[in-house]
Amino acid sequence: MVRWFKADAPIRVKFVALTLLCSVLASVPLAAAILWGGKPDGTTPMIVAALAAQIAICALLLSARKLICDPYVTTVVRMEALAAGEFAEPIRFSDYRDCVGRMARAMATFRDNGVRLASASDAQQLVV
Repeated sequence: MVRWFKADAPIRVKFVALTLLCSVLASVPLAAAILWGGKPDGTTPMIVAALAAQIAICALLLSARKLICDPYVTTVVRMEALAAGEFAEPIRFSDYRDCVGRMARAMATFRDNGVRLASASDAQQLVV
């Protein structure tokens, strides 16, 4: 299971699994507050706080999923198109300073080299 998560699962699936796991872990204080709720000591604020924390954790992870996965997956799809010889589409995220930006800048170099190679090949065909 860990190997699948590490090496095979798509990044969006990894974030869904992470969100579910964190939601389950966040439900422990909620369950404790509910179970404790039989006592007349004002546990309702604890239940509300635990529920709010669980909702906030899930919302945070779902937002992180979008912020992290969308540029990453878009870059991977563009990289596959570049490998297939598609040079016309723009390469996005080159202004990012993280790994996605580094990949995007490298892809721009690969694209430029591919365009030069295609141009040289066309010129060579004309000569031949």
